[in-house]
Amino acid sequence: MGKQNLQLTDEDGDRIYEVTLVFNEPKEIKDAEWTVKNDLSSYPEYTAPGVLENAMYNMSLDEMVNAIEPDSTLRTGAEWAGVWTRDVSYSIILSMAHLQTSVSKNSLLRKVNSRMRIIQDTGTGGAWPCSTDRVIWTVAAWEIYLVTGDMEWLKMVYPIICNSIEDDRKIAYNEEMGLMVGESSFIDWRDQSYPKWMQPVDIYKSMCLGTNAVHVKSLEIAAQMANILGEDETAEKFTEWANGIRKNINDRLFIKEKGYYATYLYGRNSYMREDRSESLGEALSILWDIAPENQQQHISEKMPFTEFGAPIFFPYIKEMPSYHNNAVWPFVSAYCAWAYAKAGNDEGVLRSFATIYRAAALFCTNKENFEATSGDHRYTQVNSSNMLWSLSGNIALTHRVLFGINFQTDGLRFSPFVPKAMEGERRLQNFRYRDAVLDITLIGSGSEISSCTIDGIETDAFIPADTKGEHRVIIKMKHGRGETHKINAVENRFAPMAVQNVRIENKTLLWDAHPDIKTYTVYLNGKEIGVIKNNDKDTAHSFDLSNTEEGEIQIRAWNKQQGFSFATEPIRHYKTVKTYEAENYHTPSSFEAEGYEGKGFIALTDTYDQVVKIKINIKEDGEYAIDCRYANGNGPTNTNNSCAIRALSVDSDYVGSIIMPQRGTNEWSNWGWSNSLVCNLKKGDHTLSVTYPAFCFNMNIRVNNALLDLIRVTKLN
Repeated sequence: MGKQNLQLTDEDGDRIYEVTLVFNEPKEIKDAEWTVKNDLSSYPEYTAPGVLENAMYNMSLDEMVNAIEPDSTLRTGAEWAGVWTRDVSYSIILSMAHLQTSVSKNSLLRKVNSRMRIIQDTGTGGAWPCSTDRVIWTVAAWEIYLVTGDMEWLKMVYPIICNSIEDDRKIAYNEEMGLMVGESSFIDWRDQSYPKWMQPVDIYKSMCLGTNAVHVKSLEIAAQMANILGEDETAEKFTEWANGIRKNINDRLFIKEKGYYATYLYGRNSYMREDRSESLGEALSILWDIAPENQQQHISEKMPFTEFGAPIFFPYIKEMPSYHNNAVWPFVSAYCAWAYAKAGNDEGVLRSFATIYRAAALFCTNKENFEATSGDHRYTQVNSSNMLWSLSGNIALTHRVLFGINFQTDGLRFSPFVPKAMEGERRLQNFRYRDAVLDITLIGSGSEISSCTIDGIETDAFIPADTKGEHRVIIKMKHGRGETHKINAVENRFAPMAVQNVRIENKTLLWDAHPDIKTYTVYLNGKEIGVIKNNDKDTAHSFDLSNTEEGEIQIRAWNKQQGFSFATEPIRHYKTVKTYEAENYHTPSSFEAEGYEGKGFIALTDTYDQVVKIKINIKEDGEYAIDCRYANGNGPTNTNNSCAIRALSVDSDYVGSIIMPQRGTNEWSNWGWSNSLVCNLKKGDHTLSVTYPAFCFNMNIRVNNALLDLIRVTKLN
């Protein structure tokens, strides 16, 4: 799209200026072709029963070599230079740890900042803590340790991991819900997976399946590291934290009637569950035993699977182009294949292989994503060839799934899974594990090992960590009884659009009706309080609130074919609300801005020792929500890393952190609300303190400032 297309014109003289923007206009695709460009002789050589398997494996190895930058780090994709925390970490876990060990180490260390914290890449509203999945780095660092047994590496990464975990616990843990907050792991385009009303601060407050799964695994690994290093108390603490989050994932996000997990909880002073599925989170819940073992096969049978693969989430969002929405990502499909194998789901494994191989073979490269409804990459918003996590996932199909290579602290264990339809003899030569070189033959199909010989001696399918030299491994499989051939094959579906024009007038909730919607459900504080049937005649509907308790009101639309829409933006329905103008308690700022309330505002500066104290008076004992009206013009809402963060204390007791994400580049007159912090307050006078301790340093480190207009105190019911 050329710059000339951005010019607004008034061709008919009606004073209406119009422009048509076309994003990612489909281009004519030339005949694609792949030929080997690099010397692959130092890598494991694969011999499969079919030509396609061999071609996909070799193409992925070839593209892996392409992805090694001159500085010995892993490039994210042909169109994406540099190292990205989540991309490289998910890739290392899949296959780069054992194929590119030193390059993987370099890449992870590139994602550590000067404060010895893991870097959260630029993202919604200023990166961390709106996004908190940076701790996937922990899982990748651990995988390198499992591959190498390198204690010096373990000692190097352990303090980085501990620092990051402790900051996350302070800033990104919702104590009431027992879950970590932050954007869905890797699904980091706000419009692509959240309701339009959600601001970056709302995304910060949400609690997502995939992100919480990552935190559980990170904490478990940190506990294992602590045990190895003799820090038993830390290990016990991290284990307790991991178990708590796991329990709340299962208690709050599992949908019993659907048999799988919800995408996230969302809201402001209360929360609703978004009942879409999210394929990466579902897969990780199986792989990392977040789901109870007796539920894992059931989840694998209930996860939605469309014609072209497991969609990133389902159902899709109407009138939203494809990227995370209406999309299949091969790296996610690789994690799904791995999870299906762990759950003993033959059909799920086979379909996942087909998803990845079809796309890579047709495109002659490992693309980042493609449209779920068409299977084509041309209609996606952003894409790249030679994509690191896609090629890593393609290789993982062979190493992780078929051969079942699983690195452990004391050795390498084989847990193969070969779908019945892929039965045959496979060979993986020159596979290097520490000081050993393995020549592995895999015969048959299924998930049960019939026999395993190492150098002709029948033994367990396990290579001890101290094994040296060349060894011949032969594994024979038998099709097991415990396998399932069921998946939840669904047709592509778009959820209804959210309810429009919701408002309260004279104690009556009003909204615009839509002829396609048969039922509207009204919620108070996340709980259903009424169901309204659409009679197909009215243009608007209403709900009497005169006898409704205080709280947040939301509506969801529903019809039988599409299911539920997103919930609408919460409407505040409170009686006791008091505001305190910041400029009455601290030196007013002379910065030029408009749209503030009262006589002015104050500047929250980057000064480490700045303290703002505000006196408040509470008329009645109870639970109160405290939030701030602020402006942050340090960047756009969808990228950069300058989210402003401050600690809030009441009478010297730390309550939580005030999160003030970016609201637009240089938009210092764009005012919005921070997250709300809930606490119990007694009747009488209290002092609110806004401070800037070290754990509030953001990803930018240097730029962490905002304008503070007022503080609002709301009594909750």
